[in-house]
Amino acid sequence: RIVEEARIQREMAEEQWATRESEMEKWELEREELERLVERLEMQQQKSDSSRKERQKEAQDQARAISQLTEELMQMETEKDEAVAALEEAKQQVADLQGSLQDRAKTLESDAVESAFKNEIARLRQ
Repeated sequence: RIVEEARIQREMAEEQWATRESEMEKWELEREELERLVERLEMQQQKSDSSRKERQKEAQDQARAISQLTEELMQMETEKDEAVAALEEAKQQVADLQGSLQDRAKTLESDAVESAFKNEIARLRQ
């Protein structure tokens, strides 16, 4: 009877051991599967980080380009304003010169008329 109980207990212990071994194998497979999942998630995270950094760099590059273009546009506006002011000044100088030339032409014409008149008077006096 004791031998029989010992045999039954040994069989139960062997069954328990086999069950535990089976559970340990399942846990090991689950652990390996979780490790693979963690690796995949880490790779996805790296890709995501890389993509995010790339998009961030592109956004920074675009911001720099926009800033540079804005500066260039402001410079062009300043140059345009300066050119317009120079053109207006040149127009005023041309108008002033035309006025001076007209005044000078009138003076020359008047002088010529006066000189001709004086010459005619002198000729008539002779």
